[in-house]
Amino acid sequence: MMRKILGEWMRRDDIVVDNYRYKLTDLDSAYIVNPAYEDALKGWFNPKKGEVLVDIGANIGKYVIPFAKRGVKVIAIEPNPEFFDVLMKNIKINGVEDNVKALKLAAGAEKKEVRMYERIFKFPRIVYKPFYANMIPIDEVVDGEDIDWIKVDVDGGEVEVFKGLEKVLRDNKPRIIAELHTSTKNQLLRFLHDLGYEDRLIFRFGTKENEDLYYYFENVRKE
Repeated sequence: MMRKILGEWMRRDDIVVDNYRYKLTDLDSAYIVNPAYEDALKGWFNPKKGEVLVDIGANIGKYVIPFAKRGVKVIAIEPNPEFFDVLMKNIKINGVEDNVKALKLAAGAEKKEVRMYERIFKFPRIVYKPFYANMIPIDEVVDGEDIDWIKVDVDGGEVEVFKGLEKVLRDNKPRIIAELHTSTKNQLLRFLHDLGYEDRLIFRFGTKENEDLYYYFENVRKE
């Protein structure tokens, strides 16, 4: 499937994956929209029509597009200007503008400008290109909105993200899909357990010292 995606991308401006159209930014985005990528999440990450999902680290819209097509209301957060521009194009070419609110922001614990880095594959190396973004707590972004689901994939910045989510987590008790890292896992598990969440490790990859760990969280506290 990956070879087909790359071949189609090289021949034309966009590709079709599972009947959804995507414009891509680079080889990394081709890998991301591959159906095999994060395939283990399918049984856990399943917002329903009418529910509200906050996708933090939306990238070019791998999850935004299919869920919005199914009637999920998506608030898509993406700070990278190149990814955000392609995300907006993907929202338009798939006709899901009415179901998506896309914001070019970084999620964090406070309002400030932050320096971030884009990972770029330049075979055979990976290079990191800096860019600047406005950071804001998600509690302020979604103030007053009932949130059913939150997805977090921010490449190591999850501690800051969750600090800015505490009100939403307490008030709405949304289900969470999150990629955690070895360095942040224990701190975030304690934080979410204290709020009444139980966790389920879905899958993991990487080395013991530097693992990516994908979790499903559900609040079981009855209040």
